[in-house]
Amino acid sequence: MDKKLFVQTIDSFYLNGLTSQVKLKVQNKQVHIKFATDNKDCIGEITAPIELEDCEIGIYNTGQLLKLLGITSDYIELNLAKQGNHFLRLNISDNQFDLVYNLSDLGLIQDPSVISNLPSHDLEFDINFDFCQKLVKAHNALDKPPRLEIGITKDFQGQDVVNFIIGEKSSYSNKVNFSEPGTITNQIKPIPFSAVNLREIVSVSKSAKGKAYVYKDGLMKIQLEEDGIKSEYYLVAFSE
Repeated sequence: MDKKLFVQTIDSFYLNGLTSQVKLKVQNKQVHIKFATDNKDCIGEITAPIELEDCEIGIYNTGQLLKLLGITSDYIELNLAKQGNHFLRLNISDNQFDLVYNLSDLGLIQDPSVISNLPSHDLEFDINFDFCQKLVKAHNALDKPPRLEIGITKDFQGQDVVNFIIGEKSSYSNKVNFSEPGTITNQIKPIPFSAVNLREIVSVSKSAKGKAYVYKDGLMKIQLEEDGIKSEYYLVAFSE
């Protein structure tokens, strides 16, 4: 299979180290992954095509798996070694290397529950290449602060737009402020979220297209799709 697709699938939940352990459930050449970041402030689901037999396997050290994949060529073959009904190893091969990644006991990895039956959202905005570039640049300019606020302001024509303020809460902190067009259903107070989580999500998915939905009670849902990979993220309000 295309290594780029497999790595991109992994990056979609790994988020540059925010999530280390997951279960991969494969059925009919589709992998389904439920995950939670290690500090539990973001959960989500990933579905993507994969060239692997039907299985449920545990990945305990995702960073190590990515390092192994990093030395392979553009095309890889994935196979599983098992004993009885237990999958023991993921074998990865290309035209140069034969690699072995030892799989985790499934009992060591929690199954996060994904949020369902949400109420109607209060505002939404598009996530695209331009938004991703803008957010990453703003975050870098302030040495990657942990916090951003999402709220509502008016543009120069007096129309409601979605407002982003990146930076610490205190009045004397440096901040970057920018706005994006969106659909505002209800007026809400600014809600703080993890700038790190949002940055890593858009960094992985710079070419993806999707939408973000914000709820006044302190939740943001993000839905993205790129190259057959469908990602859904739920971010809870930043704890202050």
